[in-house]
Amino acid sequence: MTRQTAPFATTQEVAYAAALDAVDAATLAVSTTNLGHVVLSGPLSLSAADTIAAKASGTHADGTPLTAGMNNVSVVATKADSVLLPAMTPGQVCIIANSGTADAQVFGAGTSTINGVATDTGVGLAAGKTGIFVAVTAGKIFGGALAAIAFLLMLLPSLASAQTVTMADISGVIASGGVAQALAAAFPNRRGCVVQNLSTGDLWISDQGTAAASRPSFKVPAGAQFACGSPASAVAPGAALSIFGATTNQAFSGREW
Repeated sequence: MTRQTAPFATTQEVAYAAALDAVDAATLAVSTTNLGHVVLSGPLSLSAADTIAAKASGTHADGTPLTAGMNNVSVVATKADSVLLPAMTPGQVCIIANSGTADAQVFGAGTSTINGVATDTGVGLAAGKTGIFVAVTAGKIFGGALAAIAFLLMLLPSLASAQTVTMADISGVIASGGVAQALAAAFPNRRGCVVQNLSTGDLWISDQGTAAASRPSFKVPAGAQFACGSPASAVAPGAALSIFGATTNQAFSGREW
């Protein structure tokens, strides 16, 4: 794999940077729907800037501009001395290590907000902490200290892509009670699905072949929902889905994407 040398890290690099807390120079495999399977072996090369001084009593207007993918802010003399993130497009990431003695204030470039906070307010980054900031959509950045954004990192594959998905309607009824039927055709790029049982009897759904009222099919009681996929992985089983109901005309609503 070609090493990253641009100022910003990719989604895979963010995941790798987070893992460095626990793993030194290890091999990390990351997989997303859009980028396929990428293996990063050994330390990752990022553009880096050291001995950065945060602007004393700085504001959004005059914070010290950051230009690298990995930024070590080593001089933060007083609380809220400020730094300014680079202009970031959706999917781009900037990492900041605050090795100073006081908490720094981080601002987005231009009118960009961070975690929904007003542009001129910014967010704090405590002394001794490292923060990851990711642009999810134009003008909207999310991030903070690593411990505070573990859930965000889990969601990165789906969030950083910032894609619009098309929902396909897979609703229907059981055509013949006691006989399994197709719910959805095989879909290798499926990212998720949800099916709600609108009937008064149980339904059974399987992604492992023909559904039946037994394992390995999933039982979906009246009013309950079956869901496939996870925000953590942004992928779902790509096999055909089968559904079984004991009574003709049992209704269900479903979507896949």
